[in-house]
Amino acid sequence: MIRPLLIEYASSHLELLIALDQQTDTLLYEHGERSSDSADYRNRLSASLNKQLFIWVSEDQDGFHGHLAVLPCQLNRNRHKASVVIGLLPEYQNMGIGGKLMDTAVAWSKLQGLHRLELTVMTHNEPAIALYKKKKFSLEGTVRHSLLVNGEWVDEYIMGRLL
Repeated sequence: MIRPLLIEYASSHLELLIALDQQTDTLLYEHGERSSDSADYRNRLSASLNKQLFIWVSEDQDGFHGHLAVLPCQLNRNRHKASVVIGLLPEYQNMGIGGKLMDTAVAWSKLQGLHRLELTVMTHNEPAIALYKKKKFSLEGTVRHSLLVNGEWVDEYIMGRLL
């Protein structure tokens, strides 16, 4: 099931984010880098949710296993676009959930009148790149040595989609 994140589930969302940090090396946060202070996370989320940040979660009877956030730009010159961030626990990958999350975000973005979505992805993350291409994102450039992951420099692709 995919649904919008409600503030009353902030603690569960934070648990998902921490699990993603622990189980993946393809997202921005390293294990242990994210604060586990549930009250602080709830306050920060409450200040931005449905104003500057829109999040959908995927869940089943065991709880949250993925999420997608859309962060619309706020200035006159760039408010036509938004950044997309997606994360899915490894055991739930390759099941079509990421595609459904992306479809939800694209449909919502069109309803909001957005013109462009963009994201970054590590160049070695071939499954994610395949998903983004399937969802009509185009490769627009490479940022060399963008991240330092496990002591190694990692490049990122910039990908975008016009709606």
